[in-house]
Amino acid sequence: MSFIFRLLRADVWLMVSDQPFLTVYKNLKSIYIYPKTHLRKMAMNMDIYTIGYEGINQKSFMAWLKLHKIDAIADIRQRPLSRKKGFSKNGLRESLSENDIEYLGYPSLGVPKEMRDELKINGNYSAFFKKYEESLTSKKQEINELYSIIKTGKRIALLCFEHDHNKCHRMVLAEKIKNLSANGFKVHHLDPF
Repeated sequence: MSFIFRLLRADVWLMVSDQPFLTVYKNLKSIYIYPKTHLRKMAMNMDIYTIGYEGINQKSFMAWLKLHKIDAIADIRQRPLSRKKGFSKNGLRESLSENDIEYLGYPSLGVPKEMRDELKINGNYSAFFKKYEESLTSKKQEINELYSIIKTGKRIALLCFEHDHNKCHRMVLAEKIKNLSANGFKVHHLDPF
């Protein structure tokens, strides 16, 4: 009979059977033993991360991504430009690459200018999020692509500017991706403060 050991993180597994170990993790604090038949179900329990870079510098941003073992950044700004040094598309891609983090550009998942302007005028986040969610119906291909990448086990963080995820479209997009999963991915809003 084969067993799977779940070690500290959901993405670290140790298989005990007639086959060699798949992964060995040092400094064990706890071990959970599951029958091999549960591996597929448990492996599907992936996570989605979101992060905003408002108020932090590039060095702190990279440290935060490394701390959470992020494999890729999905830049969901409609215009991936920034007045903040190191956060425009090319500079960000370069610094991510230097830190072994992949850059994925999804400007089509950004908020259209008209919606941003309307939010500035009326400050109505409920209406803003509702309109943004409605706009996602025409973005199924991009959403399914992100969902498929996350299903492979890659740790992806959705990136936008706003520090507070409650005031950012990335919260709506993360929930949309989460709902594609039958068992529901977990959403983690990374807060460097």
